Amino acid sequence: MKETVYGPIITLVATAVFGWLLIRGFVSGSMIVYSRGITFSGRRKDQPVRFWAVAFVPAFLTIGSALATIGQVFFPHGIGG
Repeated sequence: MKETVYGPIITLVATAVFGWLLIRGFVSGSMIVYSRGITFSGRRKDQPVRFWAVAFVPAFLTIGSALATIGQVFFPHGIGG
């Protein structure tokens, strides 16, 4: 298979994973974003500003991955190609 097939599959999986993390955070009321050096977390009940700041990260990654998937499906050779 070519990269025109692998690209949308990979970004679709990334969209699903980040979307699942976002939904899981909203359902549990506690948003956690792990990274190598530091972990960001916030609880909706007593830390609402911190919760929404941390929720922005998986929301941004979900939207970016979804847009990348759509872009690769409709423009497999790029916008100029």
